[in-house]
Amino acid sequence: MARPAARRTATHRPAAAPRVPPDERRRQLIDVAAGLVTEHGVEAVQITEVAERAGVSRPLVYRLFPTRQALVRAMLEDFGAHLHDRFVDAVMRTLPATVEGIAAAFVASSCDAIEARGAGPWRLL
Repeated sequence: MARPAARRTATHRPAAAPRVPPDERRRQLIDVAAGLVTEHGVEAVQITEVAERAGVSRPLVYRLFPTRQALVRAMLEDFGAHLHDRFVDAVMRTLPATVEGIAAAFVASSCDAIEARGAGPWRLL
């Protein structure tokens, strides 16, 4: 007598997304927040919206940024650091510099930073 075949339960789980290192995930979330500020203003930076746009869970966003204010602050600090680095590089290329040269370096650096990170963080500064 033949035994009935064992019944297999098929579990179709979606393939897990590869883990993103925390520094890269942090960068992604800051970029998403900057995009939201650029598109809709700082009021649009809500943890739920950031998580949805980044394709991650809210708890993951909260793990890296415990509050909305922490995320906005991190976005502004990132923009400020980016602007600073570009400005220092621009000034170093113009040395010895005149006041006009330094002002031109600042304007060019600001435009580069806005292009790279979006206008939203600039508006908040």
